[in-house]
Amino acid sequence: MPRVFDVIAGPRNFKSSRGQYDDHEFDDPRRWSDHLGLAGRRAGVSRRCPHFRPQCPGPGTRYTKSKRVRFALTFSVRTDLVAQEARYDGTFPLITNDATMTPAAVLLAYKYQPNLERRNHQLVAPVYLKDPVRIEGLLCCHFFALLVQALIEREIRNAMKSAGTTSIPLYPELRDCSAPSAERVLEIFAGVSRHVLHDGDGEVLKVFEPTLDRLQLQVLELLGISPVVYTQAGTPRS
Repeated sequence: MPRVFDVIAGPRNFKSSRGQYDDHEFDDPRRWSDHLGLAGRRAGVSRRCPHFRPQCPGPGTRYTKSKRVRFALTFSVRTDLVAQEARYDGTFPLITNDATMTPAAVLLAYKYQPNLERRNHQLVAPVYLKDPVRIEGLLCCHFFALLVQALIEREIRNAMKSAGTTSIPLYPELRDCSAPSAERVLEIFAGVSRHVLHDGDGEVLKVFEPTLDRLQLQVLELLGISPVVYTQAGTPRS
């Protein structure tokens, strides 16, 4: 019973108590004398049954008293704990180990946390590797990719700030973008391709250089990259 009481004790704001009471039943053992026999009468079996004639209860009927213990649980609210926790309703505590930061600086540092996690959430991907060395190598490649993305975004945003450009039409339908992301910068160059025409002997007949549009040229200029790397990639191999 103590183990059951611990399991159903409930929340800490509720106080529970246990108790027991006696449940009494009265019955006439002679009603079942014909069915239970002498063993039933000696065992004090007490059951409820319809009145059978000619043994209907009357003034001379004798009754037996059976006792059965029942358990009950009662609960009440612990008003002292509720009042204590009500003092902290609506409070959002922030804890730091930097004793030099003011409360406002701690709050600003906490609000900057999503900017850090936004970069780390790009690493979330299934890894179908078992060898720890291979897993470390894959994470190293992911780190280099995140580093390149961060450098692209920092370079183009700093260039926009230095040039006084508030936004560039980087989004679909040429909508303005004030904070270009590396994903969108790389996406506008996804369709850039260079075609080489060969003859039957494998000799190069003609090279079709890609043509960059105005937006691509603007992005390359902000990144400090010459368009020559796209239009003059060197002599193709035959």
